[in-house]
Amino acid sequence: MLNYKAEKSIEALRRLVAPRAKVVRDGLVQEIASRDVVRGDIVLIEEGDEVPADARLIESKDLAIDESSLTGESESVKKEAKVLEEDIPLVERRNLLFMTTAAVRGNGKAVVVGTGMNTEVGKIAEEIRETKERPTSFQLELNALGKKITYGVIGIIAFILLVQFLIGAADFATIFLTAIA
Repeated sequence: MLNYKAEKSIEALRRLVAPRAKVVRDGLVQEIASRDVVRGDIVLIEEGDEVPADARLIESKDLAIDESSLTGESESVKKEAKVLEEDIPLVERRNLLFMTTAAVRGNGKAVVVGTGMNTEVGKIAEEIRETKERPTSFQLELNALGKKITYGVIGIIAFILLVQFLIGAADFATIFLTAIA
């Protein structure tokens, strides 16, 4: 009974701290878990809100976004609901909001264009996951040194075996054990 109550309390706490998003669905403003936001949802962003998904602004009022989690830039970026040319670099698209960024001023309304791995953050995560780790020059040198040592040891063992065998020191098993030792 006590475990059941504890589990229910933990679940309630998780719901409280889980990121939430305000969306417009069927003409009504609803607050839902950020993970439940889908493409096509209209999200409402206010100062202090985390952007739940990649979205294109359709309305904005003095909106500034902290994109440091995505770009590393410490300055907030002013966002506007303008139509922009398609060939503008991603970081200069002032009408896009990106998942994991946060509103530091103003408010806006945006239509979700990407969620989860179909966001810019998701693309970065996928690239990182697919990137194969290349050995450093130090690791390459260590590998080469390891091979040289291995070949040297094998050569010394072979030399000792040959010398012991040629002088007829003992039977093969004794010669072999002596060479390895």
